[in-house]
Amino acid sequence: MLAVVLSLVFTSTQLIAQNDGQPVVNDLLGVTVSPPEGWELVKLPGNDKSIASYRHAESGSQLEVIGTKLINSDMTQVFFDTFHQSLLGADFVEYSAATDTKIGAIDGKQTEYSFEHTGLKLRVVVFSFTKDDSAFLVIGYFEDAKRDTYYESLKSLVDQLKFS
Repeated sequence: MLAVVLSLVFTSTQLIAQNDGQPVVNDLLGVTVSPPEGWELVKLPGNDKSIASYRHAESGSQLEVIGTKLINSDMTQVFFDTFHQSLLGADFVEYSAATDTKIGAIDGKQTEYSFEHTGLKLRVVVFSFTKDDSAFLVIGYFEDAKRDTYYESLKSLVDQLKFS
């Protein structure tokens, strides 16, 4: 999954655009994900873990929502840790440690990572939270210089999540 996203960010390889503006509904996890304004829904080739992935055409920034049904409460930390370890294993550097964060009505933890490759500085924002018996990650992949601009879209995406 991470390799696919990095490939897309760094080389702008093929994305399959699904620019219909409609929300993505995942009945298994009981969540509806609506696209932030100005972002298009895309299918990341080879990524079947994502509930929804969005790309900002002008900047190439990406937002992704990943979720899993929890078998038991012990699995929550395993799910979150596995994702964070995949970033660290791919030479991302923790930019800011996990902090309690509230976005809209959702309480979670936010961690940020940085990465530099061939002169491109990337910032990855990871917002993790649980809802009922599911765990979610909302991830923003931004060029470092544009982090603050597109972080507002990540907050908007989280704020617009609907749970059934």
